[in-house]
Amino acid sequence: MTFRARPRLRRFVADHPSLYMPIRRRRAPGTVLSPRTDLVIEGFPRSANTWTEALVRVAGPSLHLAHHSHAAAHVKAAVQAKVPVLVLYRDPDEAIRSLLAMLGGRTSAVDAYADYTSFYKSVLSLPRTSILLVPFQQATEAPSVVIERLAQRFGLPLDVSKVTRNSVLATLTAKEVPLAEARRVSGQKISDAAICAPQNAQRLTEQERAQANTAISAKSAQQLRVVARAVFEQLERSARG
Repeated sequence: MTFRARPRLRRFVADHPSLYMPIRRRRAPGTVLSPRTDLVIEGFPRSANTWTEALVRVAGPSLHLAHHSHAAAHVKAAVQAKVPVLVLYRDPDEAIRSLLAMLGGRTSAVDAYADYTSFYKSVLSLPRTSILLVPFQQATEAPSVVIERLAQRFGLPLDVSKVTRNSVLATLTAKEVPLAEARRVSGQKISDAAICAPQNAQRLTEQERAQANTAISAKSAQQLRVVARAVFEQLERSARG
């Protein structure tokens, strides 16, 4: 298998539940859809996945969650099983700039844009009956709105009043999120204005930003970058609809 073939194969598998789900169940059984799952949380990496999972766990501690596969197959399986899904999305340039810096060269901008497009095109092809699209900005800046939307849309037992600084700190710490990130949340009660998600708190160095900007500006990435931007705009329209 060639180096270039591997990302394409990964995307193919990640789009087909019959192929992907057995692998996920074997590798990360505690994060995958099961008969007990109440809510699936998914999104492209660096789109507030960990932050949103922590918020939901605090607001609804009795809920069984599946999360962090970053695979459309997981969303498809949940829709087929009629399990509610929260799908996070973010501006592709911002998400991919952050992802490239985090991975330190272990993926390319070309593959990152292709992954973004593949994931969200599959999500957009699904019926919206059990999918709630949530933009990154809302998850990180207005978390109480996200909790309320989830409760109203799917009838989940969520209590926004439980979301306090200490409770979210404890949840993030349990997930091994650096305390330096979590401590950016100010005040005992977490207000929308005080929220700062891990993805926001991890600020890129000038060198990391320059390297990521060079990668996403490369000629080889431009065609896929345009396609990803179009998908993002479609997500925005769908979320408003």
